[in-house]
Amino acid sequence: MNRLWKCLAAALALVFSVPPTAWAQEETGEQKPEAAAGEQKPTANAEAEAKQAFLRGQDAFKLGRYQDAIQAFEDAYRLSHKIEILFNIGLANRKAYGIENKPEYLRRALDIYKQFLRLAQDDGERRAAKQNIGEVNDELAAIEERERMQRLRTGSGPPLLQAALKSFSENKPVEALNQLETLLRRGSNPSVVLQDIYRLEGEIGVEAGQSSLSLEAYKRLLALSPGFDLSKTASAGARANLAKAREFWATQGTFSISPAVPPPAVPDEPLAIPVTVDADPLSMVSRVPLKYRRGGERRFSSVSRAGAGEVTIPAMALPAEEAGFRMEYFIVVTDQFNNVLGTIGGETAPLSFPVLSPEEVKKLNDRSGPFYGSWWFWTGMSVLVAGAVVTVILITSATSPPPATFGQSPNITLKAASPALLHF
Repeated sequence: MNRLWKCLAAALALVFSVPPTAWAQEETGEQKPEAAAGEQKPTANAEAEAKQAFLRGQDAFKLGRYQDAIQAFEDAYRLSHKIEILFNIGLANRKAYGIENKPEYLRRALDIYKQFLRLAQDDGERRAAKQNIGEVNDELAAIEERERMQRLRTGSGPPLLQAALKSFSENKPVEALNQLETLLRRGSNPSVVLQDIYRLEGEIGVEAGQSSLSLEAYKRLLALSPGFDLSKTASAGARANLAKAREFWATQGTFSISPAVPPPAVPDEPLAIPVTVDADPLSMVSRVPLKYRRGGERRFSSVSRAGAGEVTIPAMALPAEEAGFRMEYFIVVTDQFNNVLGTIGGETAPLSFPVLSPEEVKKLNDRSGPFYGSWWFWTGMSVLVAGAVVTVILITSATSPPPATFGQSPNITLKAASPALLHF
């Protein structure tokens, strides 16, 4: 933890020493995809709005208001899609978890780092992404293990899960497996219970002479909890199958759920949020529900689709209002039995996006057409769906990637971080 604060303090000192009046592009000779030579850049109004949103996020982060920082950094990304900005959302989500102890923040950070890994341009960026993914996976695995042990101590798990444990303790492994399968097919289990089912199927399957079932269970368990490991008392057969499951995922990539950061919503028009699912060789994903509500309201409405793709919030939920407003949402991914495979955000830590006022829409439009119809906007969206991510601007380094640019002042340069320098 001391290392985190030392690194963060040094990084923030560099960031906040840069005057916030303008950002300029350093002459590096290298062009990034969203600002390639000869291509149109974002509208001046959109860039100005994005810069202001970024500065709001910077100030909120400095003051420890991490939820506000997440919101502002995401707003900056919606308007600019500058892929040089490294780790903003991931870092802010990890800091928010440190304050609020809500695992939803860690899961969101993990999603961001996985997206960045797919986008990474060089070995240094990939190493930094993998380091952060490993750290967050370890944190989540520890949280899940604590929750599992608490359920076992209190007997608060589903009755069928408790019955399966009892059957196994009485040397009735086949009966235990049948009870677990009934619980699985009954459906609507939260992710932590689904992981318990797979963990027990992995261990009990070996004892019941059903090694193939054990291996399949471990494959599915590692998809949901890559940091899982067996206790020291686990059987040799269970350990062998878990090792085979790890080898399987080493060749398949990492199972992940990645919603795009949506653009600002145009009032009275539907908003589609693309959700991609990577590395699903077991065809685990069946449906993708999206829960949404107006900021400040208590109840969520829901839309869903089969499999990955665009989940659309209807226009009637996004009415035009003079002052605009924010919508909150979170995404759930379920299997064929409606068991929860994973969530992005949650009821207590939702994501959000702005619904623009008519005046804001007019402000962001210029003679080249509306901001949401510009090439750079949808190019950015396609990059994000392929794995783009909002990232943190922290440290100036000789090996830094080209700088993120807002505006064209020739006097001020803020360079993006070299991810290899960041150790969280």
